[in-house]
Formats: sequence, C-alpha cells, structure tokens
Amino acid sequence: MSEYEIWKFLHICMFVFWLGTDMGVMICSKKSTDTSLSIPARFQLLEIALVIELLPRVMWVMALPLGIHLSKSLGYIDPSLITIAAMWVFVVAWLVINVGGAANLEKPWGQQLSKINRFVVLLWVA
Repeated sequence: MSEYEIWKFLHICMFVFWLGTDMGVMICSKKSTDTSLSIPARFQLLEIALVIELLPRVMWVMALPLGIHLSKSLGYIDPSLITIAAMWVFVVAWLVINVGGAANLEKPWGQQLSKINRFVVLLWVA
C-alpha cells in the first residue's frame, strides 16, 4: 500500500467517523425532545449524545493533519519538516483543549478550555 493510499484511507475514515457520529448526536438530541419518553430516559439520551459528541470533535481536528499529509502525498504541497512538526504540535494541543474542555464542562477549567477552543475554531475558520 502506498503512502497516498494510507492517507486517503485515513482521510475517508475521518470523514465517516465525523459524519456518522455527528448524525448519532443529532438523532439522540432530537429523540430527547420526545414527550412520550420519561424525563430520566430523555436525560439519558442527552448524556449519550454528549459522550458520542467527543468523536466528531476529534475528527474535526484531525481533518487538518490528514488533509495536509494527503495533499503532500499527491504532490499538491511540499511543506517542510518544521512545518509538519509545528502542525502536529498544534493538532495535539488543539485536541487537548478541545476534548479536555468538552469532557470536563462541569469544572471551571473545562469551561475555560471550551472558551479557548471556541477562539481557536474562530481563528481556524476565519
């Protein structure tokens, strides 16, 4: 298997895990509004959605390095080793901020990480 095929496979897996789990979150959230369910069942659906929601967060971050490596293997870009290393440092830091904030929202430092994550996303999307 060539380097391109590996990065292509990982990039496709990233997309599948991002979209599939995001749909799971949407379905759980939508079902939690069903008034025929008991309140505890509705809260359980929301708790499940919060757990599932961690995977799309990870995949959103992983789109950057997987896309860079895929583009590099196709010859579209030629980033230096320093650029690749800096990207991976950024990605690991972003994963810690993103997942740490989402998994610890009930704690003050988790809320702070979530605010930092929003700032990083705004910078990234802008």
